[in-house]
Amino acid sequence: ALAQSFDYEACLNLTTVDPQQARAVAIAGFASTGDFSARHCEALALAEIGANRSAAEILQETAQTYEMEDAQRAELLLQAARQWREYGRPDAARGALNSGLVYRKTTALYVERASLSAEESLIQAALDDLNAAWAIDPSDGEAMALRAAAKRRLGDTGGSHQDAQKAVELRPVSPSAWLELGKAEKDR
Repeated sequence: ALAQSFDYEACLNLTTVDPQQARAVAIAGFASTGDFSARHCEALALAEIGANRSAAEILQETAQTYEMEDAQRAELLLQAARQWREYGRPDAARGALNSGLVYRKTTALYVERASLSAEESLIQAALDDLNAAWAIDPSDGEAMALRAAAKRRLGDTGGSHQDAQKAVELRPVSPSAWLELGKAEKDR
């Protein structure tokens, strides 16, 4: 019979202290309990070690294999996408984000896909995703700062200035928001 419990919190805490040990604990925990949170801990340990590709694969596989809430699937796929980006595979990252958005439309997924698009100079696609993120959560300062940048790159200086100002109000401590406001002021 499978043991009933895997100590997820303890495993998570271990990932930052001793990721190799955390990975061993997670693998053993998964073998004895079949608990997908052990797979998640293993992926985070791998990410700490710098094995981004393995981390991404486990996160993606976990999201698509186990019974869980759609919101959890979306979150795991977001984490997978970030690992794919670290690994240098924006195509795989985009695939994970697209899958995540099928399960749950979250601000974080849209913002991540927008920054991916911006890196590839797909500015209109980035703006579309940032508009979608804003529609879900108008108080997200990071999304606002990115939207200001996208509008600036598309030549909409008025819209860029407005968004940058709002970003600074939402996140007064955000350097990216102030940076965009400075660029927008200069463009006026």
